[in-house]
Amino acid sequence: MRTSTIAPSRPLRASLAIALLASIGSGCGPDCYDTCNKLYGSGSRDGEACGFTSPGQTTSELLDTCVDTCQSALNTPGDVGDYDPYVKQPGDAAITIETDRQAALWMDCIDETACNKLEEGYCAPVW
Repeated sequence: MRTSTIAPSRPLRASLAIALLASIGSGCGPDCYDTCNKLYGSGSRDGEACGFTSPGQTTSELLDTCVDTCQSALNTPGDVGDYDPYVKQPGDAAITIETDRQAALWMDCIDETACNKLEEGYCAPVW
């Protein structure tokens, strides 16, 4: 008894390959470097650069602190808890990101938010 398999046609295979590639590319969100570069460096993927500074720290030090904190949080599995970067925080609030889920929320918030809103206290922490 002979069984046969039906292979997808060439146009269908091409469509499937294109859909797979599109889904891989569109699933990429911001990363620690891109997020921190928007805050302190030369800009994010979309070119926006906030240019935040902090007295007594160089841009390089701010970038390093930001990326190190973000990477450390990404390497720590955990829940979001009561962390909500979309809630405006007072300037003296001691907000930290400690888990991978908090870091993901924080990066998305930074990516979606204009610099003037970040300066007002949204998407904390901003060092």
